Amino acid sequence: MSGFQERGVTATFKHAVRVLVVLIVGCGFAQAGSYQFTAIDDPLALVGGNQGTYVTGINNAGQIVGGYYGSSGSGHGFLRSADGSTYTTIDDPLGVKGNGAYGINDAGQVVGFYFDSSGFLHGYLRSANGSTYTTIDDPLGVGSTRADAINNAGQVVGVYDHNFSSGEHGFLRSADGSTYTTIDDPLGVRGTLPTGINTAGQVVGLYYDSSGKIHGILRSADGSTYTTIDDPLGVNGSQAWGINALGQIVGSYYDASDKLHGFLRSADGSYTTIDAPLSINSPIGSYFNAINDAGQIVGTYDDPSINNHGFLATSVPEPASLTLAAIGGLLMAAYAWRCRR
Repeated sequence: MSGFQERGVTATFKHAVRVLVVLIVGCGFAQAGSYQFTAIDDPLALVGGNQGTYVTGINNAGQIVGGYYGSSGSGHGFLRSADGSTYTTIDDPLGVKGNGAYGINDAGQVVGFYFDSSGFLHGYLRSANGSTYTTIDDPLGVGSTRADAINNAGQVVGVYDHNFSSGEHGFLRSADGSTYTTIDDPLGVRGTLPTGINTAGQVVGLYYDSSGKIHGILRSADGSTYTTIDDPLGVNGSQAWGINALGQIVGSYYDASDKLHGFLRSADGSYTTIDAPLSINSPIGSYFNAINDAGQIVGTYDDPSINNHGFLATSVPEPASLTLAAIGGLLMAAYAWRCRR
């Protein structure tokens, strides 16, 4: 190849790269497009009004936890493998009147709740291999403690009821179980409910204000600040349910008709509405409960017959992004071919 030809190819290549860069910036190459939804229904779940399967947690390996209502009508927890091939029932031995699994970390530890023989509510921590269950009871909780989420450091957040009249309170339990720290949003005069915690120790949840309206919260890791999380479209309230290591938050909001819609809040504070497709004709809508570091989201929706179903939502890149990626690959291949000439 002559020097003139080589300069011509190089100039053309550089121009193509500039065009590609402009297209990437203009089309939002790194932005997520739509979501692919996979239904999650435990095979042992009953089908009927207010029955079925609900999904509440996912870890970075893709393992999923939640609950279902079985043939006896009582609740059970479950653990779903990442490939969806197996469902393992999770029942605390003390939970003779019902169980539920709510959160899972990367080590495979699971937290949830059970009702004892007297009908009192307790939280539990299940070891990764399922050999041990440790009861979690906040010292201030009077017969009512629930464990909602666990991070990779082993910290647990949940809810307790002090006297069944002053509203619910949140708690943060240390990994060794030696300390319980109460979590109350200053604006949550009618109750605060933490529901998620990430590796950094940031906590999300919800609170009820003086009028009874529901709002989402983001609590800093050191507990010094509480930020209200309200989706702009949530005219009748918002709930924050899960947070990942990137600071992305998922939750739900109530529209003017009191129907629930999911949202994804990015770390910069922008909101994106996400609806489970099969919940569109449901009078209730869908809950978006947890998100892992890969951006996979799990939650629950109600079908038109008010049956509960779980779902896994995985982001699908926009077609424009895929096209740009293909163009970039071809340009790189062309450049490599030219360099070998």
